[in-house]
Amino acid sequence: MTYTNRNFALAYLLLVVLPIVGLAGMLKSGRNLVAPNSVGGLWRFQIDSGNLAALPCGKFLARAQDAGFVISQSGKNFTLNLANSPMSSMSGEIEGTTIKANILPSSGSATETG
Repeated sequence: MTYTNRNFALAYLLLVVLPIVGLAGMLKSGRNLVAPNSVGGLWRFQIDSGNLAALPCGKFLARAQDAGFVISQSGKNFTLNLANSPMSSMSGEIEGTTIKANILPSSGSATETG
């Protein structure tokens, strides 16, 4: 085998065969992956303000009644963008059928009692 043929065979092995073998291995290992539930899109809060009076943050949550928000999801993580609401942002995580979120009030409402 000449020097040129040997270089070509080595380059073909490194640039074609190894990436195909690696891709096949990744596809085989990811065969059992399941996508998380999708919650993205436009949503609305519907809050029963009668039940909120006894809660420590009831006043704060009552102002969010019938507020619309958009959920942006990437994998199991998501963020909520609220329009005209005392809450500035929320972020969370989806675990199976459970949604866990952190609510951060805006700076103006964070100083109020309740």
